[in-house]
Amino acid sequence: MAQTDIHDKVFLEIERIYVRRKFQGQGFGTYLMENAIQIALQRKKRYIWLGVWEKNDKAL
Repeated sequence: MAQTDIHDKVFLEIERIYVRRKFQGQGFGTYLMENAIQIALQRKKRYIWLGVWEKNDKAL
């Protein structure tokens, strides 16, 4: 799927989240996403758009 630039007030865009390999699997990515969800809710956003690299199977 191709990346698109969406300019809409109902979504929060997260361009990238990186977790260093030695910290992966410890819940840091989940923690960051949960906080992003809370921010989106506070700002009355309906969607979150997370850009991920298509070869990153863990993120897909």
